[in-house]
Amino acid sequence: VLLSLYGEATPNCHLKCLNPHLDMAGFPGIITTENLPFRAEATYNGVLSFGFGGTNACGTVWGVNQMTSRGVGTEKDLFGLFIRKMQEAPAQEVTIVGDDWEDWEMQGPERNAKNGELWEVELDPDGVVSYSKQDKHLPDLGGAYFLTGSFNDWTFDELEADETVPGLFFTTVKVGPDCEEEFQIVADQDSSMTFYPAQSRCSQKCSPVRGPGQTKQENSWCLKGSKGDRFRVEFFRSETGATSVSWRLEKR
Repeated sequence: VLLSLYGEATPNCHLKCLNPHLDMAGFPGIITTENLPFRAEATYNGVLSFGFGGTNACGTVWGVNQMTSRGVGTEKDLFGLFIRKMQEAPAQEVTIVGDDWEDWEMQGPERNAKNGELWEVELDPDGVVSYSKQDKHLPDLGGAYFLTGSFNDWTFDELEADETVPGLFFTTVKVGPDCEEEFQIVADQDSSMTFYPAQSRCSQKCSPVRGPGQTKQENSWCLKGSKGDRFRVEFFRSETGATSVSWRLEKR
């Protein structure tokens, strides 16, 4: 109801980065990470509930934006006005380079522009549109990643890069006689570049990842199992600089 009244989608709570194993190719939707105004003033919004017992429910609401300056009573749709101005603008100049048209140069986002790239669009008083690509400031997350913990006397075991998922690194940890193992992830074998959980001896995969930075050994993740259990530990670094840590029990 509030989504319809405000004409705006809300972000997913606590979402920092997507599961690297989630295939979104061809999925007709987006995962929101910030407030997203709807283009239309009247919208349908729905919620789904999937029960463990097999009972599924769906609720759908239709409503008109009545709470923001974009809502009913405004005389101009600024977003729509800007889009129309862009459509009416003179065509972009094309620089012909060679005989292959795919090599020709034109100002603005390229054909192979990646999702997440940031472009600034400027419309001057004469109606001419100009584009400039904005560089994203990404934190230094290191280049190589190592697992350190109780299972290797807090030395460094390098994580292997996954061949199918860019930014995913993994290794295997064997649980010892204490039936639990603690670990942290360190970039470039530099203790000041340590990734660690938001709470000490953390056994929850959903806990936010802190770092890279200096920290104490007790600020670590904790694997719990039976002696001899083997866990695949994964560290994921997205193109936007978000990180996540996960693990799963391998077959005994």
